[in-house]
Amino acid sequence: MGTPAPAGDGDVGGGTSEGGGEAGQEEDGENIADDPDYVNPTANSGTGLIANNEDAYVSDGNSATSDFYASNDFSGFGYGIPSGNQITGIELKIDVRDDGGGNGISLRLSWDGGSTFTSSKSVNPVDSTDAVYVFGGPSDLWGRSWSPDEFSDGNLVLRLTFGGNTFYVDGIVFRVYHQATGGSSGGGGAI
Repeated sequence: MGTPAPAGDGDVGGGTSEGGGEAGQEEDGENIADDPDYVNPTANSGTGLIANNEDAYVSDGNSATSDFYASNDFSGFGYGIPSGNQITGIELKIDVRDDGGGNGISLRLSWDGGSTFTSSKSVNPVDSTDAVYVFGGPSDLWGRSWSPDEFSDGNLVLRLTFGGNTFYVDGIVFRVYHQATGGSSGGGGAI
């Protein structure tokens, strides 16, 4: 009855239907919190942010300001993944700029309330212009296997560690890719 349908090209990012920037490049006025498939944190702790901490939650043009060589933990993502689902990937976007000093930010995830963390992913913003950086993706598990209960508000923590210059964080959003067990790679859904 004909040939099978061709395979899809996966999750593609960047640009808009009107054209635009490359994947990871912020467009003028982009608000990464507008995507309904992502959630943002609602709580933070630590010494990494020294001004306007809550402005790190939502990409709205107002930024939280970081201190040098300090860390901040973000939590309260509000996940409720069905207990039988398989986690297939984790993606995080951060809208950030620095003061041009050339030191980076590292990101790590905890599954046990901040006692243990994954190895780090890092970015070194290239200039003092806001840009959106993407970490992970639909098939990136950040170096470990995950269970649905590890994404609860009491367990999931994102730690940002700032380098030796000032960073301005204007938004953090997070997405978990998961599917019902026993399904194919097209089964289930995100968050």
